[in-house]
Amino acid sequence: ILWGQLIGTFCGVFSQLNPSTRNFREDLSSLNTFMAKMSLPTEMRFRLREYLFESVHVRDSSSNSRILAQISPVMRGEMQYMFGKPWLERVWFLGHAELEMLIDLSSRLRALVLPPNDMAPAGIMYLVGKGIGLWAGKVKNTGGVWGEDILLDSDGLQLTFTAVAITYMWTYTLTAQDLHAAIARAGPATQAALHRCRVRWLMRRGFIQYADDTRRKLVNAKA
Repeated sequence: ILWGQLIGTFCGVFSQLNPSTRNFREDLSSLNTFMAKMSLPTEMRFRLREYLFESVHVRDSSSNSRILAQISPVMRGEMQYMFGKPWLERVWFLGHAELEMLIDLSSRLRALVLPPNDMAPAGIMYLVGKGIGLWAGKVKNTGGVWGEDILLDSDGLQLTFTAVAITYMWTYTLTAQDLHAAIARAGPATQAALHRCRVRWLMRRGFIQYADDTRRKLVNAKA
């Protein structure tokens, strides 16, 4: 009888937890079962549990997406814009974007958590909400952005530096494919403004690359 009362009390407390906490505990229990079944080493178990704790950012984002999918398109767009605006305002060329495009881009942002020493590949734009990383010899922390040159449609003129996380980094990402899809759906004024940004940027990068190539040739010729 006492054992039944204890189980009943535990179930009652568990059912009163908020869904996020309950889901996290279920995920942690599943992870522990998986690690025990696979006989993983202690150090690996610690790292996996730590990542699960730190990735609340991703779980909250997924939960929010499920909720937004159940409301009307207009209300969903308003909510996505309210969420995405503080992030997208950090991208300099999106100051030329219309409201509809910003709403579209907000829906395309994806949460990503990078553990220490993990690599963030090039070809994606990253917006840092928390943590510290290194990109192209520069420290990137809260509010930092890199990879904006996904706007350029020339792979040869995009920077190919791979970033590395120093601490756990909470980020939101946007792919080149999603950015250009949003631009294609934007109005003529926004497309024209972003085209001017792209052309100026391509010219600047092209001049720098030409100067570097010329200097390299001169050095090789002297050698």
